[in-house]
Amino acid sequence: MKKTSFQREIISKIRKLRKEVNMSQVDFARLLDISPGVIGNIESIKYSHKYTLAQIYTICQYFHIGVDKLFLTDEDYSSDKDFVDLLISKIVEYES
Repeated sequence: MKKTSFQREIISKIRKLRKEVNMSQVDFARLLDISPGVIGNIESIKYSHKYTLAQIYTICQYFHIGVDKLFLTDEDYSSDKDFVDLLISKIVEYES
């Protein structure tokens, strides 16, 4: 099964963060303790590979950003929905 558009969106945000600091896939793989080929598969639209939540947590710690910054949009922040419920629902959507 291929990645959903939401999963691709999250992966794209992470890729952008990686590229902003000129980090190679090899160095990023070292950070996450996975092979560089896995990073390539995650960033490719051809494969179903995606980051695990543990890896996303590591990424957020490395870049000093909250998990919400990856999963929520500006529109989400201005909605009347409960912030925690919305964040959890987005994380569940990513995992599906």
